[in-house]
Amino acid sequence: MQKMSRRRATFIAGMTIIAVLAAAVWAVANYAIQHRQERAWAGAQQQAGEVSELQCDRTGRTQSFHCEMQNPAAGPDRYAASDLKAQQDMAEWSLAMLFANIGAGLVALLGVLLVAATLRQQVIATRAATDQAEMMRRQLRAYIHIVAPKVEVLDDELWLWLTFENTGNTPAYSTRIRGMIRSQKYFDRPPQPDVSKNIVGLKVPVATGAKTTLGFGVPLQLVAVQERNAQKGEVSCLYGFIAYEDFMGETHQTFFNYVLHKPKPGEDSYQLEVAQAGNEAD
Repeated sequence: MQKMSRRRATFIAGMTIIAVLAAAVWAVANYAIQHRQERAWAGAQQQAGEVSELQCDRTGRTQSFHCEMQNPAAGPDRYAASDLKAQQDMAEWSLAMLFANIGAGLVALLGVLLVAATLRQQVIATRAATDQAEMMRRQLRAYIHIVAPKVEVLDDELWLWLTFENTGNTPAYSTRIRGMIRSQKYFDRPPQPDVSKNIVGLKVPVATGAKTTLGFGVPLQLVAVQERNAQKGEVSCLYGFIAYEDFMGETHQTFFNYVLHKPKPGEDSYQLEVAQAGNEAD
């Protein structure tokens, strides 16, 4: 709250300085217009006096009362003094405008710096709030981890069971398995077409801390690779991911990747190698 009040005060100070600067520029502009009008009026008066004096010279000064009231000797001196004063006023006004422009530039720079500092503090505060919200979301969301994979060949089908648990702080929803079971060829066997089919699981809720197994007692429609292919010296790669949603409705994925080797001589069970499992990806 104190930081927010400080940023607000800094922003108000910057905007106030900009407003004062605008008022100062308006005052200087108004003074310039007024001074220009005074100069125009003085020039008109001087021109009128010169015209009147010229008429008096032509008609004779003794024939007009107006001409008698004028002092021919004082005319040029009066006009010269008026021009000198006007030039002095112009010089003073130019100097004042120079100082005013310098001051206005400094004030404007200060206002811009204050506003920029306020915006920078606002960006930092927004970034900190976003990071804090992301940290809280990660602390509260669900995390699915695979704890016990199992593969078994039944008849001519390859079956996959996955036991996983939610180690997060909130339940996971709409849990399902997506992926592929793929038969990879190697050794010196002739090339054969790959067997690739989808793995489709069921929607099951996963409570916090509870272990859930997909595969035992429920028809998961897991496809299988023909056992005879495995007996020819092939290895089957089982890979996919568990997709689930957290309490905020965001979808996450936990990947798995297993390699199934054919039984060695004298053995009946297939060897399951964990290539990659439990890789969390947002």
